[in-house]
Amino acid sequence: MRIEIFLKEKLGIEAEELIYLFCVVNRHQLIFDVLLPSGVIPKEGITVKHIITGEDVFLSSYVLTVFVITTVADFDDQRYSWQDQYLETMMEK
Repeated sequence: MRIEIFLKEKLGIEAEELIYLFCVVNRHQLIFDVLLPSGVIPKEGITVKHIITGEDVFLSSYVLTVFVITTVADFDDQRYSWQDQYLETMMEK
């Protein structure tokens, strides 16, 4: 079974599409070079390049919002997850 079909069946079409876009867009460049300097998420969305094929990929304002929230959560988890691990270890003692 192809991964796309599996994800659609397990998570739904919208989640599978978000996962796909999350994987084919240079989020770092999008967020740090495009969105942060402007300080806004464009209501009309934005078109970026696919990281492998170079084709245009349209991202709606909804998708851009999801990317920003997910990226912030990812950075937060990477930066502070050690605290969760430390507290879990301390509580086990």
